[in-house]
Amino acid sequence: MPTTLVRTFVLMSIAIAGGRLLAQNTPQVPASQLLRVEEVEAGNVKTPEYDVSVQGMSIKRDGRRDWLMARAEYKTAKEWTDEVTVTFHVVLKADPKDLPAGARPFNLFSGTVTYMNVKKGDHVATMFLDPNTFERYGKIEAVAVVFSVDGEEAEWKAEPQPRPDNLWWERESANAIPLLKRSESPWALIEMERHETIKP
Repeated sequence: MPTTLVRTFVLMSIAIAGGRLLAQNTPQVPASQLLRVEEVEAGNVKTPEYDVSVQGMSIKRDGRRDWLMARAEYKTAKEWTDEVTVTFHVVLKADPKDLPAGARPFNLFSGTVTYMNVKKGDHVATMFLDPNTFERYGKIEAVAVVFSVDGEEAEWKAEPQPRPDNLWWERESANAIPLLKRSESPWALIEMERHETIKP
């Protein structure tokens, strides 16, 4: 092997080994230091109004129905974060007459969304519940959100604030009807550039 190639090979080997050693000795920053939850809330929002034309027919959709929207504001510290996973939990209290006989009035609705390529700064996460389910299962009693950064749990926030020994979303079973990602809702195409890329 020519001397130049040998030297190149040796230098590359040293660089690779040094990089591995540096990675092993670099302390990993806890996820809790990479993300901070600013606010969490849940409320009703009207369906967006669309005025479109399909095959020459004008279709007007009036925003008359109420959806549930769970919303969280958060900040990220890294220049780029590969994945931020957000799980929302919302408790609704229904009128017993609207539910099957014997059903509990309190119901937990949950949903998870993962955002990709999250840039450092301020962000908003949202999830939704369809109007029929929202109307039937009643008013909002509590909301919580749990964040993970690259698979490691980072932080949670709830309203109203629960006791540390009473994290209700960890012990209650969720309703079979999930909260919807923004991409699954009528808000999918609204202000797209202000929201993070949702992992398929």
